[in-house]
Amino acid sequence: MTDILIIRSNCDPATFGTYNLGDGLMTYLQGKGHTVTELADTAASPANVQYWLTSTANRTTKLVIGLDHGSTTGFYGEVNNQITEVIGTANVKDLTQTLHVYTFACSTCANGGLAATGISQGTLSWLGYTEPVYVFTDPNTALFKTLKEVIWTYITKLADGFTLEAAEKALRDAYTAHNGDNPVFGYNLARLLLRKTASGMTIHSHNRPTTTRIPLYRYWNPGGADHFYTTNWGELGTGRYGWHFEGVQCYVCQNQVSGSVPLYRYWNSSIADHFYTTNWGELGSGRYGWIYEGVQCYVYQNQVSGSVPLYRYWNSGAGDHFYTTNWGELGSGRYGWGYEGVQCYVFQNSIGASTTPDTQIPTETSELPEEGGLVPIGFSTLGATEQLPLSFATSIATDQPPLSFSIAESAPTQPSTFSISTFAR
Repeated sequence: MTDILIIRSNCDPATFGTYNLGDGLMTYLQGKGHTVTELADTAASPANVQYWLTSTANRTTKLVIGLDHGSTTGFYGEVNNQITEVIGTANVKDLTQTLHVYTFACSTCANGGLAATGISQGTLSWLGYTEPVYVFTDPNTALFKTLKEVIWTYITKLADGFTLEAAEKALRDAYTAHNGDNPVFGYNLARLLLRKTASGMTIHSHNRPTTTRIPLYRYWNPGGADHFYTTNWGELGTGRYGWHFEGVQCYVCQNQVSGSVPLYRYWNSSIADHFYTTNWGELGSGRYGWIYEGVQCYVYQNQVSGSVPLYRYWNSGAGDHFYTTNWGELGSGRYGWGYEGVQCYVFQNSIGASTTPDTQIPTETSELPEEGGLVPIGFSTLGATEQLPLSFATSIATDQPPLSFSIAESAPTQPSTFSISTFAR
C-alpha cells in the first residue's frame, strides 16, 4: 500500500524532459513521511498502473503524479519502448476514483476529456492542462531546473497538507514569478486547470479509505461437529473448549469499504452449528434455532481483483456448515457435505493486512499450512465413502464452551432443506 504513486516513462525525446522532472521526487516525498511507489521507465506499463491504482485493491490511497505524454482522452506510459495508454476514459473510474491526480502532460484537463470524465465518476481532484504543454529537455540547464522547481510547488503543498486551492495558488504564483524567464512559463500557466469535486480538500482529509485485511481464523470441534470462523483471536486462540485451531482460512476486510458487504454470524446451540451468510434474508435477526451474533467481518459479494471464492457446504447429518477457499477439500460435495455455492469473495493474502498484535498468529502456530493447504481434523481418517466421519460421533469436547456458544433457544428444528432452499444470492 502506498500514499503516492508516481508514473513517468522515458521512451522518446518528448518524454525525456517530463521523465527528468521526476528525478529525486520519490525520495523527497518519502522524506516528508509519505509512502511512495514509482513506476519509472519500463515499469510505467498498463499492467503495473492497473495493479497500483485499481480501486478494489486499494494499493494507492491519496495522490497520483503523472509526468508523461497525455491527450484529451488518455494519459500514457510505455510498453516495449512505445508510448501506450495507461489511463483512459474507459478505465479512469476504476483507477482514479477517490484519488487526487496531478498530470504534467498534454491536454488531460481539456473540456469533456480525461480529467472531466474522471471527476464525473468519482475522482476527487485533477490538476492538469487543457492543451499541449511544453517542457525543457536538457536537465542541466537553468531553465529546466527552474521549471522543475515550479512543477514541484504544487506537489510539495499537497504533501505538506495544504488544501487544493492553496497548492494551486502556490503553483500559479511560481509560474508567474518566472514569466520573464521564458515564454514557456506563461504559456503553461494559461492552460493550467484544477478540476475538483469539493472545496477545502487535502490529500489527507479526502482520499481512499484504507482497506485493512485481517485474518479469518478457522477452528474445528469434533465433539460438537462444528466448524467455527472468527477474526477475533481472543475468542479461541490456539484452541480451547473443544475447538481445535486449523489456521488462517482467508483474509477479510475489517471495516466496510466500497463494494464490500457484511458477513453475518449465527449460532444454533441445538445442533451446535455456526453459520455465516451475506444474505440477511436467510435468517435475519434469527430463526429456526439460529441466534444472530453480529457482523463477523466484511467481504465482497462479487469477485474483485485479487479475490477468491469462499465456498459453502452443509452437512445435514452432522448439522455443520463448512466454508473454505480450497475447492480441493470438498469439491462439489463429499463425506456428507453438500455444495451450496459461492458464499462470497475473500483474499488469500495479507496485502494491506493489519499488523496490530491482536491479529497476529502466535509463533507456535506459524508452521501450520497456509491458505489452500488446510485439512480438517475430522476429514483425515476418511475413505472415499459418504459415511459420517466416526470422529463426529465418538469425540468428546474436553471443556465447556463459552457461554455465548451454549445459549439455548426454544425453537423448531431447521428445515431439512434449510441451506439449499433459502440460500439466495
